[in-house]
Amino acid sequence: MAQKVRKRLERNPRRSANQIAKELKISDHSIRHILKNDLKVKPYKIQQAHDLTPKQQLVRLERAKELLRFAESGKFPPQVMVWATVTTDGRSAIVFIKPGVKENVKYYRESFLSVALKLWDDKHFVGRPWTFQQDQMRIPQYARLLGPHQQSP
Repeated sequence: MAQKVRKRLERNPRRSANQIAKELKISDHSIRHILKNDLKVKPYKIQQAHDLTPKQQLVRLERAKELLRFAESGKFPPQVMVWATVTTDGRSAIVFIKPGVKENVKYYRESFLSVALKLWDDKHFVGRPWTFQQDQMRIPQYARLLGPHQQSP
């Protein structure tokens, strides 16, 4: 049976597994088993994607050139911490945080989050309810960041 399936694929590689199953009058499960285990063929579906506009291409090129210049200068810090907000209806600017700030929870909470997050809240949400979710943080750090009055039970 595997030889019949192989010959049909060689004749027309764009033929679907369901089409081959109908032609050979066997189940689609059997065809998929033959394709995967006997012929070592993987399914492939061509996916459509939008093209970049000329403006988007220029922006991407400029950003790539800037990153290359930055990398060639050798001025990369050992770690970079950034902050940004993304919602279903907008995004904030990316803010680069000074090295060493992430270790200082009090400074991060009082000076950075209260300023950056407050500005974003005032401009974007305008009184609508929202939730802050911190990524890449361990639970003890998160608890210290929120403070005792804002912790969940």
